[in-house]
Amino acid sequence: MTPTLTLYGAPYSVYVRIVRLVLLEKNIDYRLETVDIFKPDKAVETYRSIHPFAKIPAINVDGFVLYETGAIVRYLDEIFPEPPLMPDTARERANVNRILSIIDNYAYPSMVWGIYVALREQGESACESDAFNKHCERAETVFCVLDTALEGKAPYLGGHRLSLADLHAVPVLDYFLQTATGQKMVAHHPNVQNWWERIKTQHRFDGILSEGAD
Repeated sequence: MTPTLTLYGAPYSVYVRIVRLVLLEKNIDYRLETVDIFKPDKAVETYRSIHPFAKIPAINVDGFVLYETGAIVRYLDEIFPEPPLMPDTARERANVNRILSIIDNYAYPSMVWGIYVALREQGESACESDAFNKHCERAETVFCVLDTALEGKAPYLGGHRLSLADLHAVPVLDYFLQTATGQKMVAHHPNVQNWWERIKTQHRFDGILSEGAD
């Protein structure tokens, strides 16, 4: 029997999108229960019984509640093994986990909050701040790391097949590349640019990246 799965979160969230892309890739049916943590209400307070820190996403699989995106996607990859989203060797898996940490700790804070959100809220005046320039430097370093990971014949960030590394990076890059800053930066990193065009062509996103963006 197929497990009953509920995903809690908001469609615009990078991390909710990561989980949704994993579910999509594995062709898993689920119910999305909207929780918008930026619009505090009774539903958000109730949600604290699921996630004590009231962050998104969280999942409920047949009564098993789990939060923190890294834990969620690894769990889903184990209980729904096809197609596998982690490589076969320990070295390759370590590399995927390294990229996941880079996305979480460096790419997401700078590319999404430090650049995309700053430009949305402040316009071009955001570019004048020292903080914005530091985020650009951090984003450039991330692009250098990803470009190196894509050197050679491997078409994906984790090797020769799609992995959690790619699905973790896609929603972050999607927001970042909507900015002129991101578009200019990626033009200097052909491996990342080619990966981005290839993954958009070869893998379906079913509107996940555009849903709830505004």
